[in-house]
Amino acid sequence: AEVFDEAALLVRRHFYDRTLRGLDWDAVSARHRQRYLEARTPAKRSQAINALLDELGASHMLHVTADDPAYYQLADIFSYAIRHERPRHP
Repeated sequence: AEVFDEAALLVRRHFYDRTLRGLDWDAVSARHRQRYLEARTPAKRSQAINALLDELGASHMLHVTADDPAYYQLADIFSYAIRHERPRHP
């Protein structure tokens, strides 16, 4: 559940509203973490992360995987900013 935990932690540290819109983030995260743990496919795990993000009611919060065209669209948009973080393919 490292990916889920990292997503929850990044939100806690960097979401623009430090009160996380008044949510009990630990409780919300625990509920969605269970769904993540029960997921058997990458798509279902991504859905669990997106359900967590949806709790914030904020736009532009999205988890995408390499199976989603949005992954490549976003990578292209932010390619300069993340140029050192993206894996290189030989």
